[in-house]
Amino acid sequence: MAPGCGLMGIRVNALAPGYVETPMTRVIFESPSLREAFAKDHATGVQPVEDVASMAVFLASDEAASLTGAVLTCDRGWTAFKRPAVLAP
Repeated sequence: MAPGCGLMGIRVNALAPGYVETPMTRVIFESPSLREAFAKDHATGVQPVEDVASMAVFLASDEAASLTGAVLTCDRGWTAFKRPAVLAP
């Protein structure tokens, strides 16, 4: 999509957020046991929605003029540092 749209001056990028604190997920994390289990595998915690919004604003800005065809992972490092045991079936 990015190459075709790029010919028209349109940049195409995507955000891949991790767990985001929203009214829906807030209900889940009100449980102390769930919050504790989550904390074991997510050392940096749940990110506020503003973190993801900031990335979207950046992608729409002139500062990202040369960025196209990218998927930006904004998950506070979880995919970079996740434990292999988490991925086991």
